[in-house]
Amino acid sequence: ILLFTDKVLGDSFKYNSYNNYGIVGLIHTPTARTYDEGVHGITLYNGTPNQTVTLSANPFDWLEASFFYTNVEDRPYCYDFTSKICSQDFKDKGFNIKLLTTDGFLYPNSVLEENNLMEKKGFPESYDIDSFYKFLSSVKAGVSKTYAPIYSHNLYDIIPDEKLEIIDPDVVIIEGINVLQSAKSKDKKTILEVQDFLNFSIYLDADERYLRQWYIDRFLSLRLAALNNKEDFFNRFSSIDIDQAKEIANSIWEKINLINLNENILPTKYKANLILKKNINHKTNEIWLRNI
Repeated sequence: ILLFTDKVLGDSFKYNSYNNYGIVGLIHTPTARTYDEGVHGITLYNGTPNQTVTLSANPFDWLEASFFYTNVEDRPYCYDFTSKICSQDFKDKGFNIKLLTTDGFLYPNSVLEENNLMEKKGFPESYDIDSFYKFLSSVKAGVSKTYAPIYSHNLYDIIPDEKLEIIDPDVVIIEGINVLQSAKSKDKKTILEVQDFLNFSIYLDADERYLRQWYIDRFLSLRLAALNNKEDFFNRFSSIDIDQAKEIANSIWEKINLINLNENILPTKYKANLILKKNINHKTNEIWLRNI
């Protein structure tokens, strides 16, 4: 079967495309966007070292889920070299999910700049916690249709005049570094606990050295993806060499992200019902379940 298209525009609401992993994005890079509700797709990727087939579905316009099966050429299936089974390539399977993130409830850059908070982006004070609280209250109360703002990592800002529409959800998965944090309302009079709206919470944990490396790798990936897009926030880093880019990423981690991690994120770890600890390869090697 051959499928032809006259346009493939990455990071576009109107012209979304599946990337090599069967989720909305371009080549190896995902985006925060999804197809409309009811869209299904199949992706066949023949690359080196892996070849992958992915089945994707959007049961809602706020949730993208995909199942993949992959063949990896540069790894043996097993290490008993007397076995015929072990002579084949390594096989793996898994799934991906795209869902609502709390990034959409960050204040727009214009507000952050006005309040000298750009270097505090991701800290508790950079979120519009009142709007987030109202959104969760509406969902919990069973309001048929709710809306959430959308954040673009390419623009590094809230997308103006765009909203994520959520209609009669059975399950809502909220992802974000602030979901277990206590926060004060805008008038400073009320303590808001997002956790009160959650039926079950999961904290993804990893050693700081792994988090740092993942941040640097992601920074470099976003920089590369922005090479030919002057509107992309990370385009400004595409003209410098990779060593300079690594230095900038590491500096951002030290001056901003590491402080946020130690002061605001790690203290919420033991509020979670479940803690999953990952190794450098993103594999879960420890599971801690709170005794309920």
